[in-house]
Amino acid sequence: MNKKLLLNILALLFLGGFVFADGEGGLVPPIDIKSLSDLIDAIATWLFNIGIILAPLMFVVGGIMFATAFGNATKIQNAKNLMFYTAIGIFVIVLARSLVEVLQGFIK
Repeated sequence: MNKKLLLNILALLFLGGFVFADGEGGLVPPIDIKSLSDLIDAIATWLFNIGIILAPLMFVVGGIMFATAFGNATKIQNAKNLMFYTAIGIFVIVLARSLVEVLQGFIK
């Protein structure tokens, strides 16, 4: 299995199942990934975008849990924990994205 085919297969698995015909009977992935560095960047970007979308939603869920706790100490603590761990998750997502940028500098 050649390297380009492997990268295309990984790109399709991680970044969607849509494939386009190139007019010559072959299939072309919708994303132009030519190297391992491009694949890492595409996967990291996808995960970063998912995390950035989910983080504010988790803060809203934590706020709703907090508002509907009605003084129950356990529910209040669960809401605080959810918001705290969401903040840690945002930090990890941003740190991971930065780490990918640094690793790409070494690969290229």
